[in-house]
Amino acid sequence: MLLPLSTSTTLELVQATEMENDCQRHNHADAWKGPLSLEQYLRREALLADQDHTRNGSLVPWALTDSSLARLANGQRVVLSGAESFLKRALIKRAGSLEVEDVICHGVGSVFCPVEYRNRGYTSVLMRLLAKELKNTKRDNDDRRVAFSVLFSDIGRQFYARHGWTPFESTHVSLAVHSPSTPEEDPSRAFPPLPISKPALSRDLPKLCQADEGMLRKWFDKQQPTSKTIAAIIPDIQTIQWIHAREDFICREIMHRSPLTKGAQVSLGQSKDAWCYWTRVYDSKDPTRAEGNTLYIIRIVVEEGIDGTEQAVMAVAALLEAAQREAILWNMERVIIWNPSQQTLALVRG
Repeated sequence: MLLPLSTSTTLELVQATEMENDCQRHNHADAWKGPLSLEQYLRREALLADQDHTRNGSLVPWALTDSSLARLANGQRVVLSGAESFLKRALIKRAGSLEVEDVICHGVGSVFCPVEYRNRGYTSVLMRLLAKELKNTKRDNDDRRVAFSVLFSDIGRQFYARHGWTPFESTHVSLAVHSPSTPEEDPSRAFPPLPISKPALSRDLPKLCQADEGMLRKWFDKQQPTSKTIAAIIPDIQTIQWIHAREDFICREIMHRSPLTKGAQVSLGQSKDAWCYWTRVYDSKDPTRAEGNTLYIIRIVVEEGIDGTEQAVMAVAALLEAAQREAILWNMERVIIWNPSQQTLALVRG
């Protein structure tokens, strides 16, 4: 088969058919299946495509094809490079504006080029066309506008920056897992005692996510107009449940048990609470080994009125301690907090 140049006018971005998307999953399985077998990986991807977060057109598989190439024997097009986009709810306040707008954004993921088509510029073409296409991609009868798209890259900033995505600074904190010390083992822990945390279960998450969204909206309302646009993806229950569906699947397949605890909560009195959500990610193919396994803290939330106080610091410390205990129970090597607040950073560094 004679492959086209990346400058060919017959290259086009299309929404992949179910068969073409399945072919892509087979292609990128070795790169992303981790400890799962191919059969397990394909079942997981099918499961994740059938969640509230991904149903009804929310998940779109994309394919770069060439209209001049003959179709394969099974009737599908030759997929030169591919990606997926996820519709997400978001808030935005434009520079100089008082208005907080409910909008749509796209999360871009699963960017992959089959080995036999690499080093030909196809993924660059894919991303350039996708950036244009996403501006008008949304569900039917949705009057919210598409405001932006985001992606998280493990190949560095330069490639995606060349195609229109602006790099932003991000931070993560990695904590080695060890059994939390007692006051007898560490006298510095004797006073003041940490508040008591309790597990956050699946049934607790809808209420917590609703409270989280409410606080996020209030924060946006309080922001005075500046020369910068501010935006945030809403941490809604559909997104959190999708993350946990992924976690539940791999825990059942690898560890042969399902996790009940999805995070931790701390009650601080006077109707003020703090909580976090987490997810377990297994990279080790041996379930008895912790190397490579990580408990990711997805989000830490401290309710209004106590944020920035010593009480809040103690609450966050209790949440982190709960995460470390959970990591031990599930054979994790480390705990990672993505984009921690300054308050959390100060606590960890201290």
